[in-house]
Amino acid sequence: MKFVTYIASDNDTRLGLLVNDRIFDLATGSQDRLPSEMNQFLALEEAGMAAAQEIHDKAASGALGDGLAYDSALLTAPVPSPPSCRDAYAFRQHVASARRNR
Repeated sequence: MKFVTYIASDNDTRLGLLVNDRIFDLATGSQDRLPSEMNQFLALEEAGMAAAQEIHDKAASGALGDGLAYDSALLTAPVPSPPSCRDAYAFRQHVASARRNR
């Protein structure tokens, strides 16, 4: 499954599934059982993924209509407001320090 965050026609940021070059709104496809924001969706863990898989299958079968064309969508960062941001530099320092201390 491929998830995208995009700007909908009402200028609202939405979470969607990319299926066959079409974007399907995750919240709308689940009758609002799933959130429309990535951080909230990630907090659902396995239950969220299972529900998203159902929506993916419906979209792939055509049961959810046409969706939004991928090439006409305005995409944003997949996780617009990440709870933390890590860089590789700190990790490299940790590895080098561990090697020296062996």
